[in-house]
Amino acid sequence: MADTGKDTRGKVARGKIAAGTNAGGKVAAVTAVSGRTASGMAKQDMNASGKAASGMAATIRQILSGKEIKGVWPISHINYIISYLTGYDLLIEGKKKTAKTVMIIFIAITIVCYFVAQISQKPAIWVVLLLSITATIAAYIVFRRYSDMDLRDELRLYVSPLMDYLREDIKKNTPIYLRLFLSPVENKRFSAGTSAKYEHGHYHSCCKYFYRRYFLNLNLRLSDDNYLAITGSEFLVMSKKTKKRGKKTKAKKKYKKTDTFAIRLRVNEKIYSLDEEAANAMTAGGGKLTVSKGQKGTVLKLKYKEKMAGDLVPDPLRTARAIALLYTLLRRHEDKPQNQAQNSTGASGSASGSASGSASEGASKNAFGEGK
Repeated sequence: MADTGKDTRGKVARGKIAAGTNAGGKVAAVTAVSGRTASGMAKQDMNASGKAASGMAATIRQILSGKEIKGVWPISHINYIISYLTGYDLLIEGKKKTAKTVMIIFIAITIVCYFVAQISQKPAIWVVLLLSITATIAAYIVFRRYSDMDLRDELRLYVSPLMDYLREDIKKNTPIYLRLFLSPVENKRFSAGTSAKYEHGHYHSCCKYFYRRYFLNLNLRLSDDNYLAITGSEFLVMSKKTKKRGKKTKAKKKYKKTDTFAIRLRVNEKIYSLDEEAANAMTAGGGKLTVSKGQKGTVLKLKYKEKMAGDLVPDPLRTARAIALLYTLLRRHEDKPQNQAQNSTGASGSASGSASGSASEGASKNAFGEGK
């Protein structure tokens, strides 16, 4: 069941990323297909996942118990973990919705039976009323249980599409480090303090609760021997407001979240060199890009923030575009001057926006090994 869900989800994820990048017009090249077909990729993943399944039972139990993925595995094990947990999450989510629906139905039956009992005073009505109350409580307990078992949607809606996007560019037989929290950030464990109580309009008691954590850490080596590291942190603000109307008290919650991502690319200087002019222009423009020189090579770091009106899932397409943007700053050593001159001559007849898009497309193709 989990493998089938993964195959369908992967095709949808690829379609969304392809559609988004083509619509943007800046990074369409990063979604170009390679030599293998999608069906061949799916078959290989299923075979690899089948071999990985035998030794992963204990790992899966540990992940579900701690609500956290943390470890170093090959790509076949990563695919199996994502596939299994996706199927598990969809199953729990379906059961949670069923329990909620049953609970609502019995609440309605309880209300109807209560008013009928007030009119008829028949013992049978009271029996039905007690049974419906009992069923409502049981449905609520089941709903709460499945809510506690539910996993965060970042696995299905962010990490899975992102890994599907990077699949063809991950170097074979290399370890991948993945750490991902599967529990809600609204937890005492991740509390970053509270504000002083204040009043706001009709709300006599208001307070803000702050939560902060690093929820994602992904490190892997690409097929061109560049080293890619993605970290993600989230900052959640939950505003709780309470007001009174007569004897009734009403509470209201509102969420605002900011996700901050840092994309680091350690350049393989045997293949690439940095386009200093483009890097300086980008650094001067927004200040989000930093370039540092280390013992193992040049490191490009690009940071961006994603603000959301609610505890929602970040967009994997933005991360894909950020990776492609870093590759536009690299030039292969084997690129000849005459080829660059021809590209410049061809681009001179176009508008400045089209020229920029062509350069980005060419760099992205070279970066992901789709063209030379």
